[in-house]
Amino acid sequence: MTPELRNEVIQTVNALIHSPATVTSPDSINESQQLNTGITPNILPVYSVNDNLGLNVSQQTQDKIINGEYVDLSILLTNSSTEQSSSLTLDTNGQLVIQAKPSKKITDINTWIDAFLIYTSIYVGVHLEDTQNILKYMYSVKLGASRSIGLGWKDYDQQFRLKKARNPALSWATVDQELWLLYIIQGSQLHLVLGLIWLTHKGSVTSSITKVHELESDRIAGPFSCRPFKNLRLSPIGLVPKKPSGWRLIHHLSYPFGKSVNSFIDPQNCSVQYTSFDKVLNTISEIGPKSLMGRMDVSSAFRLIPLHPDDSDLFGFKFDDNYFFQKALPMGLAAACNLFEKFATFVEWIGEIVRNKKWQAHQVIAIENVTLSKKDYIEIAKIVIPFSKTDQYGHGTVIEITETKLKDCPIYWLKNYLMQRPKVKGPLFCHFGGCPVTRFQFSSVPNESSIQQELNSIWVVGSSIVKHAFIEAKRSFDGCSLGLHRKSYRVWWQGKGGMKWGELVPRIKFLLQIDSPPKILVIHCGGNSIGAISLFDLRETLRSDIMKLHEMLPQTKIVWSQFLPRFKWRYGKNQQAMNIAATRINNFAAWLCMQLGGCYIKYPEIS
Repeated sequence: MTPELRNEVIQTVNALIHSPATVTSPDSINESQQLNTGITPNILPVYSVNDNLGLNVSQQTQDKIINGEYVDLSILLTNSSTEQSSSLTLDTNGQLVIQAKPSKKITDINTWIDAFLIYTSIYVGVHLEDTQNILKYMYSVKLGASRSIGLGWKDYDQQFRLKKARNPALSWATVDQELWLLYIIQGSQLHLVLGLIWLTHKGSVTSSITKVHELESDRIAGPFSCRPFKNLRLSPIGLVPKKPSGWRLIHHLSYPFGKSVNSFIDPQNCSVQYTSFDKVLNTISEIGPKSLMGRMDVSSAFRLIPLHPDDSDLFGFKFDDNYFFQKALPMGLAAACNLFEKFATFVEWIGEIVRNKKWQAHQVIAIENVTLSKKDYIEIAKIVIPFSKTDQYGHGTVIEITETKLKDCPIYWLKNYLMQRPKVKGPLFCHFGGCPVTRFQFSSVPNESSIQQELNSIWVVGSSIVKHAFIEAKRSFDGCSLGLHRKSYRVWWQGKGGMKWGELVPRIKFLLQIDSPPKILVIHCGGNSIGAISLFDLRETLRSDIMKLHEMLPQTKIVWSQFLPRFKWRYGKNQQAMNIAATRINNFAAWLCMQLGGCYIKYPEIS
């Protein structure tokens, strides 16, 4: 059979299948009967414009959509009234075979819109209040299709609806910034690689990170030339614009799907219920006219919540060949909203810790409302709040605080306070004379403590000695800061194996782009340059560069860390002569630093 004849047969038989066959009986001229040809007719009715778009979707699929379960949108296109579910083909043996048509795949935004309109028609039939929100969602995906590379917009849609299926409280109108940055990639601005961030102009990355003040605010630890933890997990990062002209750092903790940090967080710990707008209106109505109302927006809200040090290895990333890890709650953590809501609720309760008026004494936390106990050798503080604005029934609220190993453990400070508090009944917070603390006095305490807790930085920059010293400090009891955090100092280690003197000044210039000038700069560098150039040239270069650093950092004390004697030198075979040269450079550098108001460190125990 020729191909032309074969196609003609298929078209003819298909026409017979999808059209009715009737014959008039000679015995009954006034009546007509349907003749059974043995072929099941598949007649498509003409639908009214008033019919629901989801008329042909199975009831089971409709129930899933209404209940908020995830549904593959291509199923809706397969069940469309304009689609034929089967077609007639010839197999390899020349036999006519009826085969089911494969599901229509969504490969462009127009096909997706067709499917999503059917989805919307079914969904808003029950959830009418979400009509505007779901239309906003459709617009967002359509906008993403115009900006994404390939089918990133489709991946965004699938991941968003999967997330909404797990968290029904998620609004359709919300643009998920993490998913948007992960899939709706702006080709001219952003490209993501696992654990890295790349922009069109590499120089703009540093300026962008400087803009968000992450390192300056001590919300990120680093940079480290090697992994600060052996098990440090790297996840991608990115920047998204933030009004008016800033940048927001996003940590993609949902990548890779199924094996990410977020994949192992219980969904129950990710859901959150915010105060509804109706409740706000009811509260305003209850308060009545002539009342003052204020609104507060918390800047960088998530980043105010510190992460527990035991979780630091989960929040790593790599940038500009250096390693970093998060120290504060990152944008991109599935449980971030839930955790911040707990903190915000606690802040509201703090308003009831001290009294505002004399007749409100019964609403204040009293000394008898605080108890300390132990469970499995861990101390627990229980604080009973007898009254709160969030407690409409007057049952009170109990807050449990568990002991931690953090330096700012609240139980540690609470115990110290209770030891010094006068042994009198009454409010928990009071003066030494027993008088209660006013709300104004209480609110001034955090401001004063934040000023006193501002940490000064110490930079330790140099070769592999600094690198190995950092690793040992990390393992020690006092940690990276060597216990100096108790004196309001933090130590920033910057060690690089084989570092030569010529790399010192460029390195410090780079560090100044991402951190404020240090209080103290410790230099342990130059040993790898001895023998590479003459001793006189090295000394003059060292003099010039230290003077340059002094001009760059006028408020910084420069400390010279003396070279250690070596058995082998990179550019010399005579061990004794090289050690003598190192001693001369040490003496000269120590003298120069002292002339500039600094000092030097000797290691007489190492020979």
